[in-house]
This record gives sequence, structure tokens and C-alpha cells, in this order.
Amino acid sequence: MCAELGDQTWQFPLDRVARMLSPKKRNAPLDDKVIDHLGNYACVSDSPRFMKKLKNAVMKLGPRLKDIQWPSGPDERTFYTPLAQFLNACVSVCKKELTNDDRYTKGPFHDLEFIVYDKETQDSVDGASPVKPDLVGGKKFMAFADSDDCKVKSARLYWNPPDKNMSPILLPVEVKDNWIELVCQAATNARCLFSTSPLRQYSLVLGYNHKEGTFRFLIFHRGGLSASLPLDLRDKDSHKSLLHVFLSLLSCIHARDAGLAAWCNERQFKLPVDNSDKPDYVDANVDEILHDGNCCRGRVNRVIRISYSVPKDVSTSPLPVATTPLFPVTQLRRSARVANAEAKKGVEAPVNSEKSSSNQVDSRTRSETKASNIPDSSTLAITPIAVYGPTRDLEDVKQELMILVKPLNPCRGETSHGFIKAAWPKRDLGSGCSSVPEARMLNVCGDKFGTSQHHYSFPANHSHGIPTSNDIFLLTETELKKGVAEFHWNLFFPHQKHSTPLPEYRSLWIHVGKLIGTSLVSSPTPLVLFTAVLHAMLGWLAICQEELQHRDISVGNVLRLENPVEMPSFKFKSDIADLIGTLSLSETLPFTVTEQIARLESSLAELKVNTRCLGFIIDGDMAVDWKTYFDANHDGTRSGTFEFMSDKLRESLYLPRTYVQSTVDDLASFYYVGQWAAVFNPSHQSDMLEELRNHVAGPLPSRSFATSRIINLSPKTPSHRQDYGLFLQCCQPILKEWYDSIVSLDRRFVEVTDELTAHFDGKIDSNTYQSLFLSFSYHGVADFAQILERNGASLASYDKLDS
Repeated sequence: MCAELGDQTWQFPLDRVARMLSPKKRNAPLDDKVIDHLGNYACVSDSPRFMKKLKNAVMKLGPRLKDIQWPSGPDERTFYTPLAQFLNACVSVCKKELTNDDRYTKGPFHDLEFIVYDKETQDSVDGASPVKPDLVGGKKFMAFADSDDCKVKSARLYWNPPDKNMSPILLPVEVKDNWIELVCQAATNARCLFSTSPLRQYSLVLGYNHKEGTFRFLIFHRGGLSASLPLDLRDKDSHKSLLHVFLSLLSCIHARDAGLAAWCNERQFKLPVDNSDKPDYVDANVDEILHDGNCCRGRVNRVIRISYSVPKDVSTSPLPVATTPLFPVTQLRRSARVANAEAKKGVEAPVNSEKSSSNQVDSRTRSETKASNIPDSSTLAITPIAVYGPTRDLEDVKQELMILVKPLNPCRGETSHGFIKAAWPKRDLGSGCSSVPEARMLNVCGDKFGTSQHHYSFPANHSHGIPTSNDIFLLTETELKKGVAEFHWNLFFPHQKHSTPLPEYRSLWIHVGKLIGTSLVSSPTPLVLFTAVLHAMLGWLAICQEELQHRDISVGNVLRLENPVEMPSFKFKSDIADLIGTLSLSETLPFTVTEQIARLESSLAELKVNTRCLGFIIDGDMAVDWKTYFDANHDGTRSGTFEFMSDKLRESLYLPRTYVQSTVDDLASFYYVGQWAAVFNPSHQSDMLEELRNHVAGPLPSRSFATSRIINLSPKTPSHRQDYGLFLQCCQPILKEWYDSIVSLDRRFVEVTDELTAHFDGKIDSNTYQSLFLSFSYHGVADFAQILERNGASLASYDKLDS
């Protein structure tokens, strides 16, 4: 968690934290081009009525604290009970100020109370060991039969209970003698809270440093941590600030006041429908969680399969909502930041993805391809945190469709299917926009051959006009201009000299698409596998033609369709001459671009690639825009899923010089995707094959060893078939030719790049780079298409050999 949070730790005064957590109403127009701030809102915590209640609560708190006995020794557990008593006293006096107002009786923190817990929870995250919160806040915990003086002896609590009548953990509390350990432990609790409601705006954890006697509110959001300044609980002058925050929390009326999306309850989404003959919204049911990137800080991609329908008439019920628990099929990624420490130890692993450095990378891991085989929850002592069923009604909200490729247009009485991807992209402080390359990629490529058939995207807003972002938990634009050092809590690196980082502003974006793919690993035949790869490569090439580059080709982002889908046929750009660029490039290239296009067109015709698509590419998280990618401020950022990065890209992570990630790197990643899918195909199992799989998924030398073994397999030797299976043996000729072509292409690319660098006195200009990248893109896809064309007949014989 230390590596995941990194240097994104900030601190603010208590009154500002109270406003962050207070119910609020927008009083200024929403402008997604600028950083949102609390000045745009009327906060309940600012009202005269609220301040009067706060004054009364402060007066009543003193007498409630007289009997609390604070220990003086070093044992943290001796502080649990007095801390619970103190927190309950604070909550109690705040509750009394709200008892005459029925609006708060159903609020998210109504009936809040704290107990000493100090035991493992009943559910946990992603198969990890359950955490042990020192204290927990929830509703009516003191009603347990064995409760005694804030202690509960036997009760075992859930983050997300399977029974709706059970109270979940709402506010975990951690006690430690140092803030580093405390914040890391608090972050694990926050991760559990995020798991119960992945689209929530923030997770709140309370922290008490018993050695210092100081207390903080810890707000974890997708850009890191925003904490309150430390507060001395035994200082009477600090009690007003403390009660200010608690009264703000207890004043929340709706779940949305606590940052929970009112248009989603994790089993249903309310999605806009762009058709006047239909309702403005349709309730989409969550059928399956396909990928779940569970972490505190980052994009946190979440991909789900949905179904939706519009009833034939108002008397017809919509689709029933399942109530069985939902578990993620796969985990989309482990945070790339976790490996930062591993890299420093010399272990080959991805390093910090969000900091500017010459060896920067945003990487995904093998976990995205491994299914989580969740046993029956009744057989588990500790169950994974799961979504069981709708916990609240959905609310309509005006969502502006920022990217509209084609509308969501369900037919009455018919069930439609699709997917939702939710992500928290980082705002580009220069442009003021979030995830510009991905947005542009979806906008111009969302309906092209080999892509995901995009419907629309929008930044998610709460129903009361508040954007689902972390802006209000961070610095304002004015404060940014003055300097951020005042607000930076240099928690993890206090003795290291480095510049103060810029905050990470992130907003929740929802992307809705049509196609649901399956893994290439499950391909029934080698021909299906490589045909799907070719179709996805055409989708990738369409992206390149729009002067964008995907940069994250992986087995999780290249998907297969069970049955072909009709799509517009692949089109070459009509202004291809303009895209090729400068004369100096055409003189340097050892091939002509026109020749490569002709080769590709010929092979596509022979392979009968028309409008029936079998494979497609998804996910523009790491895409870059060539219009800005080669600017002078390019910092050598690298991206990708580690197991599928090209050899040179992986090697560059540990070299001090800048590396420009090219389309040849993407083409090499396509090869490693095909190799992975062939090796992990489940049609054969043996000890030799399992060993090969371990090498394929291992460090670079291990993968190189596996690749050498694969391309040197005999396609006809019986012993090789026994060791590695017929599927891989039939794939071998294509993999060998393909690997050789990638090696040759890479060698040519290096030669041309060196010549151009010398020609331009050490710096290749942006137009030349774009032309170079696009030229090699055509060459690489044409190479693979010709390889598939030459080997098509032998691949088609797999069924006969298998039988």
C-alpha cells in the first residue's frame, strides 16, 4: 500500500475536511474543463443552523469525556476502549442535535456507533487474508448480546454482509504508534470499502497515533490520500474541529451525500437512452463482473457484462435482477506501483506508472488472464467480498454523452446485451481534460472493423449535480499556482530530497459498448485463434491510422468472439499520402508504404476478410496521441502488460536513457499474445507444457527461453505432440515465421531510426516519427496476414488431426 499511495499524500485543516464530507449543493455551473472546488458548493456545514448545532454539541461533549481513562503505556491495545468511548461520545452529542429532524433517520451514518473489534473480518479482498480493524464504526453494533463496554467478544463482521439485515463495517479505525504503518494499514481497510462499492467517490478511515496522542480523518480516493491535520484528542480546544467533521457526516441524508453513486447499486445501472420513443433511461442489469482492478489509487478499471430491455408496455416488468453473489471473473490488474520496491531490489517487475521518469511504465500483470475459481461461499471460513443484490433504489441523473458513436437504442420487448467499463483516468492539467487519447480513440474508432463497437461514454455525475471526481479532496487551481508544498504530507519519503509532486485529479468515466468477447486462450482451433488476432490487428491499425497508438496489447485486451459479428469492412485512410509524411523518410525506408498496403490488401482478399469479424481490440487506457506524443516534453513514458511487452521495451525499464515506445513494440506484443494463447490453450495438459507455461509467464530470460523452445518445435514429431499437445504443435509454423518477421522488422526499425537521428542532428521531428510508426504498422500487419495466408490450409487440417 505504501508503493501504491506513493507520494500522493496530502493534508488539510479540519474545517476544510468537514466541508469535503458535508452534504452539499452545487451553486455554480459545472465545467469539466477546470478543477472543481468547494467554492462551487453550498455546504450544509457552513449554514448558521449547522453552526448552532455544532456549538451545542461542543458544550455537551465535555461532561461525557470526564470518565474516560487514557493509558500512558506503549501497548496500543490499551487505547482501544478509551478511543471507542471517546468516538461514541462525539457521535452521541451530534446525534442529539439531529434527533428532531426526520431527514437524518435513514442517512448513511444514522445510528453510527463504534466498538472495539481487533479480529479478522468475515470477508476479504481478492483471496487475500482478511484484515483486522482495531475498531469499527457501524449501525447498532452495541446491540450484540456479548457487548460490554464497547467490546464485542465473538461477533464477526462483514464489509458487505450476505444478509441485508446485518450491519456492514462503515468506518474502520486504526491505532498505531507511527503514521506510516497506520496509513498503510488504513489503506488496506479502504480497499475493502472500495470493494463493497467500487464506484464510490471515497473511502473514509479514522486513524489514531497513540504515541503522539493525535487523530486524523483519512480520506482515500483514486488519486491517493487526503488527510486532516493531526488533532490532539485531549486538547479541549480541538474538540470543536473534531465535532465539526462528525456532525457533517451524521448530517448526510442520502447515500450520494457519502459519495455513493445513486444511479448504480452494483447490480443495476441506470443508463441514458438516446431515443425519444423510449424512456430517457434504461435499467441495465449486471450479469457478470468480467474484470476488476481493485486498488485505492489509479484508474481502477472495472468491466461488467450487462443486459437491458424496454418493456412492451408499462404493465410489463423489466428483467428480473439476480440476487446470487457476484465475484469478478478476473482481476484486471495489480497496481503497477506495487512493483516499485521490487524493481529497486533487482527483481524484474514494472515500476511506478504515474511519476515522470526515464524508465516509467504502466503495466498489467498475469492476473488479468487467470480466472478466479471461487468455491461455494458456504464452504469458506473467509469469503471474498461480493455483491449480493440491490441495496438501494436507483435515481435518474442527467448524464451528458461526451462521446457518442451510436446511441443505446433497445427495442421494446427485446433483451439487449453489452458491457460497461468504469475507469478513473487522470486529468491532463495542461488541457483540463481526462484521458484525452482514450476519448478520441473511442470517438473515431469505436465502430471500425476489429474494435469494440462503442455506444457512448460520459463522465459520471451524482444526481444532485456533483461530478464523481476527487477534485474537492485536493488543491484548488489557485493553490496549485501558488505552490503545493504547504499541503503535501511527505509521509513515506521524509528524508529524500525530491520536488513536491502535483496532485492527481481523477474523474469517473463510464464507457458503454456492445461486444462481449472471450479470451483467445479458449480458441477451439489454431485457425480461429490467428484469425481473431488478425482481425484485432486490423482494429489496432485503424487506431494507428487516426494517429493514435494503443500501447497495451495483451491477452486481456485482444478478445475473440464466439460467433462472427457484422462490422464495417476495414478501410485504408483516403489521405494516406499525407499520413506517410516527409520525403526524407521515404528515401530512408528499405520498403515503400504503397507496397505494404498492396501486400495487405491482397492477403485480406485471399483470406476473405470482409465484414465478418472474429476478434477485436479493447481498452484505450494507455493510448497516446501522436500529435503530442513526440513533443519536447515527452518523458519516455512506457506502457503495457508486462508479460506481453517487447524484449526491448522490457529491457529499457532498467536503462537510464529515454525510450520512445513504437508501433514495432505493439506488433511484438501481438506476437506474445498469440504465443501465450497457444501455450495456455486448455486442450492439452502435461508436465512439460506446464513448465513451458511457467517460462512464458516468467522474467525476460525465461520468456526468451520458452520462445526459443516453441519456434524450434517440430510440427510433426510425435514426442513433441505428446509433450506439448497438438494445438501448440499446429501453431508452431506460424509462430516461427511470425517471430522471425518481428525480429527482422525490429532490426529494420532500429537501422532506419539511427539513420534518421543522424540526419536530423540527434532529434527526429514529430511528423517524421508519425510517418515512421505508421509505415512499420502497415509492414507488420501485412507480414502477419501473409503468414496466415501461407499457412491457412495446414491450420484448417487441425480438426482432422485432432479427431
